[in-house]
Amino acid sequence: MKKIIGIISFIVLVNYKIDGQTIDAGKDTILNYPFNSYQLGGNPTFSMADTNTIYKWECSFIDNSANRYTASDLLNDTTVANPILKNSTSYTGGILKFKLYVVNNNSILEDSVSITRCIGQITLVYFGSIINLGDSVNISSRNELIGAKPPLTYFWTPQYKISNPYQASPTAKPDTTTEYTVKITDSNGCIWVDNFFVKVKNITSIFDNHDLLGVSIYPNPITEKSKIYFSNTKGVDFKTQIIDINGSIVSESKENPSSLENIKNTGIYFLKYFDSNNHSFLFKLIKI
Repeated sequence: MKKIIGIISFIVLVNYKIDGQTIDAGKDTILNYPFNSYQLGGNPTFSMADTNTIYKWECSFIDNSANRYTASDLLNDTTVANPILKNSTSYTGGILKFKLYVVNNNSILEDSVSITRCIGQITLVYFGSIINLGDSVNISSRNELIGAKPPLTYFWTPQYKISNPYQASPTAKPDTTTEYTVKITDSNGCIWVDNFFVKVKNITSIFDNHDLLGVSIYPNPITEKSKIYFSNTKGVDFKTQIIDINGSIVSESKENPSSLENIKNTGIYFLKYFDSNNHSFLFKLIKI
């Protein structure tokens, strides 16, 4: 909240301005690691500044390790309109509450601003895992966030084959190689981001070689007119899926032959086959 204290014959007035004089210590801000230089104050900090204007910044901060800091420890200069917050990670997180006093003629003006510096590091249990198609993996984090203020919220993306994207420890069961990203936010608004890579291996089954399915593609290389033919699936109910590199299902089919007309863009795709006999197979398609 902004306060302006005008001193006239020992009478104290509280308002946001006096005779057109306004003060701005800046906007409350959250700074995430890694830090860049940050400038306090407004533009301008004091609306009627002149050579006689005096600025004084104050702060008393105790970090999570019980260390005490003042404005002189945190700012490059406590007597200027727009000081720079020092790029130091010596204190272990928290909210810095600065007060700014401006003395101009017979008036003392006061404003405040809060700066939250997020100092922390996330370490996942594993940064990656290799699974067989059909298996699942736990992508839990260990919540090792130095300086984070609980409670913490989690959000995992993409939301593909994942049990709950808002849990700290969801289970992922992708059917293609997928890189998951977790965003963790603490109660101060600090944010940490990291990735978890899940590589999916082709399933090993009776169809260890796709030639056993009698798979053929024509025309080949792949175009939108191409179709996939299965010559060894007579009398078996089956379904195919075309999956792009991001894990999205491009098309599904129970037909033989199966059309590839939905593959519009060049790149890598995967054909997933599974049938009523619980046989599955996954192999790669490339459209050039």
